[in-house]
Amino acid sequence: MNDLKFAFRQLLKNPGFTAVAVVTLALGIGANTAIFTLINALVLRSLHVPEPERLVRVTAGGASLRDEGFPYAFYQRLSERAPSHTALAAAQRWVSKRDLRATGFGQIDPEPVKAQAVSGSFFHVLDVPAFVGRTLAPADDRTDDPQPVVVISHAFWQRRFGADPSVIGRAIQLDTMPFTIVGVMPAGFSGIEVDGHADLWWPVQMLTLASLGLYGALSFGARARSACAWRWVRACAMCSRSSCGRDSRWHRSAACSVSPVRSRSRGSSQACC
Repeated sequence: MNDLKFAFRQLLKNPGFTAVAVVTLALGIGANTAIFTLINALVLRSLHVPEPERLVRVTAGGASLRDEGFPYAFYQRLSERAPSHTALAAAQRWVSKRDLRATGFGQIDPEPVKAQAVSGSFFHVLDVPAFVGRTLAPADDRTDDPQPVVVISHAFWQRRFGADPSVIGRAIQLDTMPFTIVGVMPAGFSGIEVDGHADLWWPVQMLTLASLGLYGALSFGARARSACAWRWVRACAMCSRSSCGRDSRWHRSAACSVSPVRSRSRGSSQACC
């Protein structure tokens, strides 16, 4: 207490120094606020999804698995244990380059495109409807009967098909596999990662093996989102062993981390087993 009184007396004795200190603090706080506002506008809002702050990334936090994705079995188990009023989606961790032939438009020569395999719940979790046609649905991504359908981005639709609405129902060939276009996404939407723009999305079950990133949509409100994040971590802990097996390298090696999609940093984590 005596130190505080002494500090205040010194400040009163040196009004010039006090004024400079106050102005410096004000400028620092103002600059930080401006930077946060800019980052929020450029990064968070550029996802082009409603309420992007409710979206989280579920990652493997163990040292041996930090740079790897989840197996599909883990995604299935975690989906079954999802907390109430939340939803989970999976997406291929990296946008991959594929050769596309627009066979329904008479194109023979291949064209390189950026494609991402996603779960049938992907667009529902992001709460983004199609601009034309429909998005992928859980029925398109069934383990026993995946459907060869794709949804394309608005930018690719304009660039490759001249914004022709009759593109819906047309056939394309992705690498050597035939697909049908069922939807076009709204302008600006390019996926869940700001730095991973995709031209099209297709059911993840069409892949024989995929390393998946997991994304959840939490309840609205800061306190509700925080509580939901911890429930995701606990659900991850409960299902790891049953989905991956005791002999798997996932057993006792992974930790689940839940963090905002807008951030690459690790969130709250807890050992899975």
